[in-house]
This record gives sequence, C-alpha cells and structure tokens, in this order.
Amino acid sequence: MSKKNKKQEMRQKKWAAGCEHKSDRRTAEFLARELGGLQDQLCDLIGDMRTFEHYSEIEDAGWCLMMMQKLKRKYRKFADDGVWSETA
Repeated sequence: MSKKNKKQEMRQKKWAAGCEHKSDRRTAEFLARELGGLQDQLCDLIGDMRTFEHYSEIEDAGWCLMMMQKLKRKYRKFADDGVWSETA
C-alpha cells in the first residue's frame, strides 16, 4: 500500500469515527429530551391518579420517575461530555 493511500485510509477512519461519535452524542441528546417529555407526561397523570385515590400506583409512578431521571442524567452527561461515566 502506498504512503498516500495509507494516509487517505487513516483520514477516512478518523472521519468515520468522528461522525459516529457525533451521531452517538446527538442520539444521547434526543434520548435525554424524550425522557424529559415522558417525565412531564407521567407527572401530569399523578394528579389524575390522586383523584381516584390510587396511592399505590402513584408510588409506582414516582419510582418510574426516579429511574427515568437517572437515565436522563446519564444520557445528558454523555451528550455534554462525550464520554460515558465510569460510575454508571
């Protein structure tokens, strides 16, 4: 393989990796936004559950909100920093 072809191949690999990384960050940003929207919708439903005094379901919804917040933080952090946290 000639030196010119080798350099061109290296550039293509770097470009592909860079594009893939940018795409991953955009996807993480999208997931964080969607999780935020789901949290808002679930919060709106809690008031309706309270009307029917379904307290067990409200507790379950609260647990779901907590898990969604954890996921949202994880994806938001990746979208902002570009690396997955080691503590997750």
